[in-house]
Amino acid sequence: MRIDRRTFIRTTALSGVGLTVLQPNVWAKTPASSVGVAFVSDSGGSQLPYLFTPRATALFDPTNGLAFERLLNRPDIDLIVADLAPVHRSPVAHAAMRAGKHVVCTGPVGQGIGELLSLYKTHRQTGRHCLILDDDRADRDMLAITSMVKQGLFGPLTYVHCGSASATNGLGMAMDWLGILNGNAFKSLNASLSKSWGLHEPSSSVESQKNEPSVRNYQLGEVLTITLQCANGELVVVNRDLAGQRPYGRGMALQGRDAKWDTETNRLVLGATSQAFSAVRAQYEHPYPQGTTPRKQPNALSVLLDQLETNQLAPEATQNALMVSLIHVVAKHSLAAWGEEVQVPDLTIRV
Repeated sequence: MRIDRRTFIRTTALSGVGLTVLQPNVWAKTPASSVGVAFVSDSGGSQLPYLFTPRATALFDPTNGLAFERLLNRPDIDLIVADLAPVHRSPVAHAAMRAGKHVVCTGPVGQGIGELLSLYKTHRQTGRHCLILDDDRADRDMLAITSMVKQGLFGPLTYVHCGSASATNGLGMAMDWLGILNGNAFKSLNASLSKSWGLHEPSSSVESQKNEPSVRNYQLGEVLTITLQCANGELVVVNRDLAGQRPYGRGMALQGRDAKWDTETNRLVLGATSQAFSAVRAQYEHPYPQGTTPRKQPNALSVLLDQLETNQLAPEATQNALMVSLIHVVAKHSLAAWGEEVQVPDLTIRV
């Protein structure tokens, strides 16, 4: 959803405190929820592709301390959605939880182990959750795979490959499948980065060769690979495309003793047979996509709102989100050590 500048300025002036109160008909396509939602963004909301609930408030200037404080003091707000640059996510998350609000970010939170430990302490002290808005948790295929894993179709798991389609790079679902923080754990990782190339190189236009990135010769790693070793012996590989102009692809794969599946072929290999995943999925359908007619995938926010409204959010949800963030932090340490293996710390035992 896009809000034109004139409308934004007018509604901001009317609110008087830098808040834009959006009318219910803006999100009429989304079922009403009893959970009050506030949207905090430093990008004008352009990075958030989700429809909101009718009970929603938007703040497009998180640096406006007075406006943010008033937002936190509102008793009708239960959840804050933070669409912010990484450096701003942790302070907003702390403030939200201390004000009695849950907070969900559009990417990993915390840029260091100390920050993540502090967020976990705040979560424990307040009982509020700090989460990541994960598209995988609303994806029909991912939910069906989760049902298959829980019903033992794959047998003991051995390997998970994660792509770069969601905010958690697939790690959120991988943790569910492998029982991470539930009898299993990430013990160590090593990270590697492919060769770099100039930002201007993918374009053949003359103008792009003259722009600032070209003149300054900015370099970016093309693909980041993280290999994780689990306490129970499983292996997880995460591939993250940092700058390439690639088509959308989930890039997930799961292998166990009895079966394997991947999104590239979209087939399920069970024993000696191979069949289209779509032909098997209906037997393991999750209730979320079943409840719509015609069948339509919910978005990640609507799934989260439903969990909050029905008190079905997993108690370890915050630990899972912080673990995803921790993996990216520890990967930086491995890169700095030229790909050496680095231990993954347990934040929970430090509190």
